[in-house]
Amino acid sequence: MQHYNRKGALVTHWLMLYLVKDSQGRVDHIIGILDDMSQLKQTEERLSYLAHHDPLTGTANRTFLLSWFSKLKSTLAKGESLALLFIDLDRFKPINDNFGHGVGDRVLKELASRLQKEADTNELVARIGGDEFVIIWRTNATATNLHSKAEHLLTQLKMPVPIGSYELSVGASIGISFYPEHGEDIESLLRYADTAMYQAKRYSHNKICLFDHSQYVQLQSQ
Repeated sequence: MQHYNRKGALVTHWLMLYLVKDSQGRVDHIIGILDDMSQLKQTEERLSYLAHHDPLTGTANRTFLLSWFSKLKSTLAKGESLALLFIDLDRFKPINDNFGHGVGDRVLKELASRLQKEADTNELVARIGGDEFVIIWRTNATATNLHSKAEHLLTQLKMPVPIGSYELSVGASIGISFYPEHGEDIESLLRYADTAMYQAKRYSHNKICLFDHSQYVQLQSQ
C-alpha cells in the first residue's frame, strides 16, 4: 500500500494481518504489522537503473540499447525508418594521458550531455565503449537532411569543454546505418555503422560517412 507521510512524501508500506482466534475458533482480535518498504523499493529501482545505464554519463548502456531497439521496431509507422549513428571521439586519449582519467571522465559527461540534447524523448543515446556512443534517430528525412543534422552534432562535440583554466577540445567521427535498409537486427546495424565510421575517420574530410552498398560488398567478402 502507498500513502503520503507527514512530510508529504509518497511512501510504500507492506501490511501483514494476523487473525488471533479464541478457544471456540472465533476471531478474537487482529494483529497488524506495518513495514516500511520505501527504502527497499528505492534500492530496487536504483539497481534496475544501474543495470540499464552507464554509471558515468547516465546514458543507456549496451544492454538497454539492445532491448530498447527490439521493442521500438514494433512501434514504427509504415514507411518510418531509423538512423543508427556510431560516434567515436577523436583526440580523447591525449586528454586522459595528459590530464588524467578524472578530467577525461568530466569531458565524457559533458559530451554525453550534449548528445542527449540532440535526441528526442522517443530516441536514444547509449555509451557502448570508452569513447564510443550510439544515437538512434527516428527519421523519414533524406540522406542530405540527415547529413546536415549529423554535421550539427559534430559542431556540438567540437565545442571546447571548460575544465578549470583549460578548454579541452575533441572531435568525432560518425558512421551511419539505416533500419530497415541495411538490416533489421541491431548487431548488423552496429557493425555497418562502425564500418562507415572508420571510413569517415580515414577518408572523409567532414568526418561523416553513410554506410553504402560498396562497403556491404566489402564486408561480405571478409
